[in-house]
Amino acid sequence: MKGIDELMPISVFGESVTRATHILLEISKYRGNRLMIDEIDTGIHYSRMKNFLKTIFQIADKNEVRFS
Repeated sequence: MKGIDELMPISVFGESVTRATHILLEISKYRGNRLMIDEIDTGIHYSRMKNFLKTIFQIADKNEVRFS
């Protein structure tokens, strides 16, 4: 955010940012293991879903995390 030089809670940025951050943190937590995510699309706008999933799967692959 331009012009703001202070920390802000992640919840200010909306459910999709919160959800994506949570998934990314879980991927780093379960490096080399299996991660099970229920309703991965929750909170992500359909117009952003393709990019979102592509990014999540690329990061999971780099961290050797498999989804079930």
